[in-house]
Amino acid sequence: MKELLDWITRATPPRLLLVVGLVLLAGSFVDVGHAKDGWTLAMLGRPNLWLFGSALGVTIVGFSGWWWEQYSGVWITRTKVKKCEDGFVVEFSGDRSGSQIAVVFGRLEEINAGPGVVALPVNDLFEDECFTDEKTVTGAYIARHFNGAHRNPIIQKIQAGVQAQVTNPRMVVAENGTPKRPAFGVGIAVPIVANSSEEPCRIFVSVSTKRADVGIHSEMASLFLAVTSCVRIMADKRIDSIALPVFGTGKGGLGRELALMTLVTAFADAIRRPGGQHIKTVKIVVFKPKDKPPEIASARVRRILATGVGMVET
Repeated sequence: MKELLDWITRATPPRLLLVVGLVLLAGSFVDVGHAKDGWTLAMLGRPNLWLFGSALGVTIVGFSGWWWEQYSGVWITRTKVKKCEDGFVVEFSGDRSGSQIAVVFGRLEEINAGPGVVALPVNDLFEDECFTDEKTVTGAYIARHFNGAHRNPIIQKIQAGVQAQVTNPRMVVAENGTPKRPAFGVGIAVPIVANSSEEPCRIFVSVSTKRADVGIHSEMASLFLAVTSCVRIMADKRIDSIALPVFGTGKGGLGRELALMTLVTAFADAIRRPGGQHIKTVKIVVFKPKDKPPEIASARVRRILATGVGMVET
């Protein structure tokens, strides 16, 4: 009896309805009577139609709910998502109240990051093409904010910064028919401090590798390493906000939704960890061309944000 009571207290409503419905279905074929010497049970050739119909309805509802639990992903805890002006936002509660992760639609180079951080992806070679190809998010950002005579000095500063961090890089063949070149590894981040208090600190972080016969390649693990490096720099420089694109989805080859889920989960985990209270605003920018829909549909962005933060919060 104790085991039955324990099961009842743990069972979800759909499972309880399913069990009750099955019991009532069986009961619709039984006739219960009362005689002088006690209760009598007799099997019916035809069921009690009223009871059978009611029991069948309860069983169908219970089975539908059970199926939904098993196969729809309802078991995943989702947190509340709010609509903001240009996207969606999740606000943390409890001891992380005041922190938030937002996913917005637009172009990173047009986002006003204020005195926070703007994180920009590069490959592990930190080669010139990462900064000069305006078809990439980093190239477009540099063309917008460091155009003209300012571009080459900033590229040289970034490359000098990574060489100072990694003094013994691995030598690799990045392209067929070319000599080996230094690869500094994924997750390496170089901060470029702003010249004024109104400009953001730019972090150039490697999120992909470039190798002969493979090309540029990015993985989920690379994104977690990149987020960890950005968070560390934010803590060191006492900066509480960051804006970044969806890493790894361009030449890196990662699926857009997978990359977004990885970033949302990584930043939510960083915020929830001890010391993560210094992160107040994370703004992930999903690329949206002019007069065209965004690269990730808004309904999917909302679900990814709710699920990614929800899994970490629980």
